[in-house]
Amino acid sequence: MKVFLVLLLAGSLPAAALPAVWELPADTGKVRLRSVDVVGQKGNPGQQPSTVILQGKTLRSFGSVTGSVESLIKTLPGVVGQDELSSQYNVRGGNYDENLLYINGFEVFRPILARSGQQEGLSAVHPDLVGSLQFQAGGFGATYGDKLASVLDVTYSSSLPAAKLDLGLLGQSMVISRRDQRGGYQALAVRNRTNTPWLGGLDTRGDFRSRMNDVQWVGAVRLTDEQSIDWIALAGSNDYRVVPQSRETEFGTISEVLRLNVYFEGQERYTYQTGFGGIRWRKTNERRQWELRYSRYRADEQERADVVSAYRLGELNANLGSDQFGEISYWRGTGGYQRYARNRLFSDVQTLRGQWNYKTGGLGQWTVGVEGQYQRYWDALYEWENLDSAGYSLPHRPTGVFVGPTDTVYVPTSQMEVYSFIQDRAYTPNIKTSAYADWSHAWDGESGRWTARGGVRAQAHTRNGEVRISPRAAVSWDPAAWPSWSFRAAGGWYHQPVGLREMRSWAQAELLTQRESQQAVHAILAGQKTLWWSGRPFLWVTELYAKSLQRLIPYDQDGLRLRYAPESYSRGVMAGWDNRLHGEFIPGTESWLSLSFFRALEDLEGDDAGWIRRPTDQRYSFGLQLEDKLPKDPSVRVQATFTLVGGFPFGAPGGDKATQVFQTPPYRRMDLAFFKVFKDPSSGIPGKPWNRSVEKLSVGIDVFNLLEIRNTASYFWVMDISTARYYAVPNYLTNRLFNLKAVASF
Repeated sequence: MKVFLVLLLAGSLPAAALPAVWELPADTGKVRLRSVDVVGQKGNPGQQPSTVILQGKTLRSFGSVTGSVESLIKTLPGVVGQDELSSQYNVRGGNYDENLLYINGFEVFRPILARSGQQEGLSAVHPDLVGSLQFQAGGFGATYGDKLASVLDVTYSSSLPAAKLDLGLLGQSMVISRRDQRGGYQALAVRNRTNTPWLGGLDTRGDFRSRMNDVQWVGAVRLTDEQSIDWIALAGSNDYRVVPQSRETEFGTISEVLRLNVYFEGQERYTYQTGFGGIRWRKTNERRQWELRYSRYRADEQERADVVSAYRLGELNANLGSDQFGEISYWRGTGGYQRYARNRLFSDVQTLRGQWNYKTGGLGQWTVGVEGQYQRYWDALYEWENLDSAGYSLPHRPTGVFVGPTDTVYVPTSQMEVYSFIQDRAYTPNIKTSAYADWSHAWDGESGRWTARGGVRAQAHTRNGEVRISPRAAVSWDPAAWPSWSFRAAGGWYHQPVGLREMRSWAQAELLTQRESQQAVHAILAGQKTLWWSGRPFLWVTELYAKSLQRLIPYDQDGLRLRYAPESYSRGVMAGWDNRLHGEFIPGTESWLSLSFFRALEDLEGDDAGWIRRPTDQRYSFGLQLEDKLPKDPSVRVQATFTLVGGFPFGAPGGDKATQVFQTPPYRRMDLAFFKVFKDPSSGIPGKPWNRSVEKLSVGIDVFNLLEIRNTASYFWVMDISTARYYAVPNYLTNRLFNLKAVASF
């Protein structure tokens, strides 16, 4: 642990499993995966590179600020996430728009307008329902499509306790489930969470109210010995309201310390209402499986903001011998800012998918499917920003502000000027059709066990008439001469059609619907070796990867809001080295550490800057998940989560991307969880007479951001009138926070 603390304080490091077997288990009515990532074993024979499989017990054992399984994903190799209030993450140099999410085989979509972790709300994945998940950081098969970076495939469990309560200061959840004699089941889960305690530790003071709620209903019914129906339904409501009052931020160097004071008037409110439902019919026998699934996603997202602020930038007295040490010695500038927004988005996505699986005698397994998806978006965007006109802020664009069909307000240039203005209404329909075929085969030879996989995916869009073909392949070798080693390789073409966010041109205030799909070519080489320590096996996985990207849509990142520039394309290249060591550091518990080094570059068409850093070029990441328990009292346990990520590039707003030569400090964070297990028969803790009525019981405390490091989320730019210098004022993330919680299963 001392080594990890040293790394934390330093912060200066240099820059699919095989297709599912369609056997219908008697107790679940679900498709059972052939391979399971059992800790301490050699691994999964034939498992694809860049694949990690985790069990629900592991996911639920670690605490997180957001209460999401994605927070655990951020500690895996190649995955970067540096906003503890967000469940979003970047994978191998891509942005968070390039990741797929499936729950029980249904693709689930995320909010589009969310611009910061404070407004994002709950993740769609309920941790208490998860049976297992499979995360693929690249090279995934043809059954998955339409994204450039990764796939998170979550399977909910059918073996849940009759009731479970999770009570904490930051949130509460309840799960109720039942099973029938034919192997069917139902489960109802309700969650409530708030980020308000976190927001009270930010530099901005005011009235913060953050509430996130959702309800999920899952189940399965066995119709006959061969047929079953399963479903999933969820509804979520995320509401964030803030009435800012003031802000005080100190920054700079030892010799030059500056203070920014901001005073606010007005309020902001962001609401996200989402609903999703899916139903699937399956017929299964020994060699074949047929399935038909239908799902629908609807969302209503609103952004309302009307905030006026005034700021002062002052220089602090840095003379230790002065009576005025730490006080303002000189005011360098003052200014004003106004933001107005009335944005609304309705989303409606319907998907119909048919799939056929066939297992041959000696020629492998086949999966063939077709999918049709109808997408509709109603987008009403109306926002503007004013800045002072005295030369204190960047840039200056004097003009009038159109605020409605009949009213036009002209702001005098002696007070404020328009910095940005966009207004547009659009209805964007699209029909996407996809077809795919996937084949896999495993055989034993003199040199060892071999597994090959190949497939192709095709997709077409009515919006722009394009058709894309994506071939993919993978091979694995478990050598007989080196039983502790496995070697794997994968590659393929991947296409991601432009979504609503990528089509939005902020410069032209319109949707550019004819943009072509972005393309990525993956190449992966991997090896894994079983190691032994203290009589227990550990698995070390190392991977080299490279990605070549074409027709990329350039973007700038502001918190969680990505501002794309679809007026032009760019090309990109990404390469890296991922490492993961996992096993039972402590008997009966699963832990791991990961280390990654990578580069992400792009070349914008039409400029002479050449290759420049992408906004996701953070160069290195380190993650740790560790669980320990007292030797003489195994009921007392501690869990540690540690993340170290390199800084991302940035520059002044409105400037050329080639001028974004600055870099944020590294993201460093450690969370600890202490808890006492009063009853858990599966862990050898039988309990006491007073807790006889519960199946499992634990009480604990979470300590988030243990070392109280103020990480930087983004920057607020101001100008010094006396020297015409621009200053990047950091917007810091959360402070240290404690959370008490109790978990009981019945």
